Amino acid sequence: MGVRAEDVCLMMQHVCKAAIALLRESQPLSEELSLVQTAKLVALRRSLEDMVTLYRAYEEQEQKRLHA
Repeated sequence: MGVRAEDVCLMMQHVCKAAIALLRESQPLSEELSLVQTAKLVALRRSLEDMVTLYRAYEEQEQKRLHA
């Protein structure tokens, strides 16, 4: 049984979310810095979601190619 790209991306997303949670808990920030960090975290989340979408499309494409 091979490793699916989606599983790898979901694991990466889980690890990043855990790291973000640790960072949030470990340092009190001023309101201004907190807003900047929140914006960066939102961008990171979008990037990870985009990565999962791309890998799903890749996996679907590979399945079609293998069955063709």
